[in-house]
Amino acid sequence: MGEAGLSWREMAVAEGVRHLESLLIGEDPMRIEHLWQRMFRGGFFPAGRVLCAAISAIDIALWDIQGKALGVPVYQLLGGRVRDRVVCYPHSGGATPRSWDRTRAACETRDGSSSASASRPQASSSSRAGPSGRRSGCVKA
Repeated sequence: MGEAGLSWREMAVAEGVRHLESLLIGEDPMRIEHLWQRMFRGGFFPAGRVLCAAISAIDIALWDIQGKALGVPVYQLLGGRVRDRVVCYPHSGGATPRSWDRTRAACETRDGSSSASASRPQASSSSRAGPSGRRSGCVKA
């Protein structure tokens, strides 16, 4: 399942996914656009905010299924790589020096060089850090 991206409505989105299940079971997952149209326009009214978040998560999962079936990364299915580097925000793992090291390791490029651009947090929190004591992210190749 892909990321739904609707904070504080996770249970509603999960129920939205269950609601859409009947439109998906037994269908060809390679027909992504067809399935998206059925999910979004399948009711009398187009999908609202919660159902759109559920559709988004399913859409991401369908692209992932297709990429795995064809043996190519999803970005290749969507037209190929656009950038050599993108911003990587380690907001879910960089509050402590130890967790920052793990996040930085995850941002390493294939050749082993790191493109992390944020400062490693100190043992004591800094006044310039955000409310969680974390700093900005890194760049990932």
